[in-house]
Amino acid sequence: MSFVVTIAKLQEAFTPGLTGYAKTLEQAISTGEAYDRSIAQDTQALERGRQVIAKAPGDLGKSDELLDAARPALLFFDRFLPLYNKWTYSALSLQEEVYAKFDRFRGIDFARFRADSESLRSVRQELVGADAVLRKAHDGLSTQWRGKAADGATEHIDRYLTVTDEVNRRFTTISAHTDNLTNGLVRDIQRLATEVIALHSADCGGYTPHQVDEMINFVRGETGMPLANAFSKVLSWTGDTSADVVKELPNVGSAAAAGVIKVLNAIRKSFEERLNERFAKNFTEKLKTFQDTLCKGREAAIREMWDGFRGATAKFTDHPFEKVPLLPPRGK
Repeated sequence: MSFVVTIAKLQEAFTPGLTGYAKTLEQAISTGEAYDRSIAQDTQALERGRQVIAKAPGDLGKSDELLDAARPALLFFDRFLPLYNKWTYSALSLQEEVYAKFDRFRGIDFARFRADSESLRSVRQELVGADAVLRKAHDGLSTQWRGKAADGATEHIDRYLTVTDEVNRRFTTISAHTDNLTNGLVRDIQRLATEVIALHSADCGGYTPHQVDEMINFVRGETGMPLANAFSKVLSWTGDTSADVVKELPNVGSAAAAGVIKVLNAIRKSFEERLNERFAKNFTEKLKTFQDTLCKGREAAIREMWDGFRGATAKFTDHPFEKVPLLPPRGK
């Protein structure tokens, strides 16, 4: 049963004119049912997301597909970050602390990398074909052509074919590195999306958003119920002394009030402990895991892959044929 429903029952018992128990119970049930529906929607969305994440790498076009598949899991932070701010008097920004970090992985175009790799393979095939035609033509001509011009042409063609052999090898290498980079990027973003989904939870420290809000409001005397508010506020003013609380609450019988106050004080202290040791602690741990282990960790892994790719392909010059001279003009 809702925390506040219990307090509402006590309020009605001590102040018969304030009959709010039925209404409070109705509101608690309604809130719980609405939250259950929201969680059910999350579960369905995340199951669809898992199916997207499980796709073969070649079926994924951009990182956005994977991020969108995992995005419903971040509703955990939508629901609990405002409550964490409320309880701890923090000013964390949902956009800056969560979504901006998550969205840094958007825009990685797996399909474009694959297309580039395929283009390299296609160019290599064309170059290999052209080399074969040139070799065949030169071999046929060299059996009949003699002299300095023939020797110069042979030297030139040999240099050219030596360079094209190296270019072909480089094309093969770069294409392979591009494939490895693409597969690595897909794998890392898939892993990120999977781990983000694993962070999702219907509760934080064992409590739903409504329960956390109830506990905060009760501890601070902001429940919307006069008696509960009075108990909490006076308990904080008087240092939890029951006799002083009774003095501040003249409409409540002293004998009955003393026992109730003892119970309410225990509840208040229990709520404070649960908010600090369960809710706030669990939220902090999840946020740290999301920011450091998932986002920073994956970003570092992707940067390492990219640096490795650049290092492996940096040796490929933009002008591989610059050392192959033109044939000298005839007669020179």
